[in-house]
Amino acid sequence: MANDQYDIDERRSRRVNAIVGGVALLALLLCAVWAYPRAKNLFSPKQQTPGLMVEQTNDVAVTRGPLAEALLLSGTIEPLRTVRLSFQEAAGRVAMVYATPGDVVQQGQLLVELDAAALQRDLAKVRGELLSARNDLDRLVEDRGLSKRIALEEELRKARQTLDDARSELERFKKGKGTPADRLATARAELELARDALVETRDGQAARDALEGQRITADLAEIEHGPYAWITHPSEEDRDREWLLRIVMLNTRETYNQALLRHDMDVRAAEQKVEQARRDVDVLVKEIAAGSAAIELEKHQAAVQQAQARVQQLQDRLRALEEGDVDPDVAKAQAQVVKLQRRAADAEASVKEATIVAPFTGVIGEVTVAPGATVAPGQSLLTLMSAESLRVKAAANEMDIGRLTEGQDVTLTFDAFPGESVPGQLGEIPRYGTYQNGITVFNVPVTFEPGDLQLRVGMSANVAVPLDRKENVLKVPTMAVQRDLEGTFVLVVEKGRANRRAVKTGVSDGIETEIVEGLAEGELVRVVLQSPIRPRWQ
Repeated sequence: MANDQYDIDERRSRRVNAIVGGVALLALLLCAVWAYPRAKNLFSPKQQTPGLMVEQTNDVAVTRGPLAEALLLSGTIEPLRTVRLSFQEAAGRVAMVYATPGDVVQQGQLLVELDAAALQRDLAKVRGELLSARNDLDRLVEDRGLSKRIALEEELRKARQTLDDARSELERFKKGKGTPADRLATARAELELARDALVETRDGQAARDALEGQRITADLAEIEHGPYAWITHPSEEDRDREWLLRIVMLNTRETYNQALLRHDMDVRAAEQKVEQARRDVDVLVKEIAAGSAAIELEKHQAAVQQAQARVQQLQDRLRALEEGDVDPDVAKAQAQVVKLQRRAADAEASVKEATIVAPFTGVIGEVTVAPGATVAPGQSLLTLMSAESLRVKAAANEMDIGRLTEGQDVTLTFDAFPGESVPGQLGEIPRYGTYQNGITVFNVPVTFEPGDLQLRVGMSANVAVPLDRKENVLKVPTMAVQRDLEGTFVLVVEKGRANRRAVKTGVSDGIETEIVEGLAEGELVRVVLQSPIRPRWQ
């Protein structure tokens, strides 16, 4: 009986263990089914997009077409015009400041005002002191009879200077300087120079070569434009190309016509110089024949005698005056008048320049003055930046600066507006750079029109300078090309999923990049509109 009970319990225990094991096995299978695709995505290299935020994406087809290689420069947006405003001559206490940093002001708008009433009081006070000082000086001079003496001494000084000049001219004339013969030799030399200049201007090989080169350039521009002008059903690209070539043709033809006109004007000017030089020679020849040398010598001698007589006359008049030392009281009174004249001039300038107004429409930057403060001439009070005219200051290193030219067309993009671009032009290329972090950097100005973009001063900008052009190449948006430690790759969209694919790139203009290997025309690549977060080692 006991053995039967034991067999029953044994069979029951085996059935329970079998049921528990089956349930556990089923649970493991379900977990495996759930975890397998996630583990595959986790360890599959084609699905990894390290450091990439994909909140906003766009799928773009691989296209074929022309692409220009570009030099990429980075920079920041700054106002085209910035001025520091200050009083040029005025000084005094500030009554009101009508602007704060960030304010948009219009041209002529009042910004800073001095205490005008206090300035008027100061001016009236110093004018009264100056009038009193002048009256005191006049009484002193009149009492001592010095005014006449001062006037005679000044006349004598001028007469002696005239005498010295007349003697110098006479000595030069006796040495042959300034004589008719000397002037004739100079005139003949100038005539020869004018003739040589006329021949060079009219028949010189350099001028002819320059005109011929401009004519050939204009003819080539017409030849290049011709085929596009006769296309019956032009495409959009043909219209754009014809428009650009027509502008180039008209510009080169106008340049050639202007060069011809300048050449004709230069020839006429050279002919006039020759004619004038010939007339000068003829006049001098006639003067010498009439004995002008002796006449001019007599004139110089007469001028010396006249100056000597004037000096002697003034010396005699001074001897008639009573001699004596300068009175210390007069000297002190004169110094006081000069001092008060300067104070009065400063006070008048302060009254006239009691306000600062905006010289142009712009945005207020820094404000370094407050009501109640006392300011001096030249002290910077506000900074005004142009509100509408912006430019980019792009940094180019010493290896790239030689590849840039003033007026070169460029394309600008901005980190704050992904996918947007505007055209621009390089400004004057700086002749000096600054040493930064081991390299020499040249800050190149770039002018542009922002259009509808709400750009702000201080925003970062990217400048693409075209250097070379390739035709009929595969290209994708530059934002679709990514790089990590494994190399350069793009995300290719296949059956709705983005898979990593290695590619080899070529030239780039900053907006589009050439694909040399790895993609075919028409394939879709995924563009991440939000900028990727790169690891620190990249």
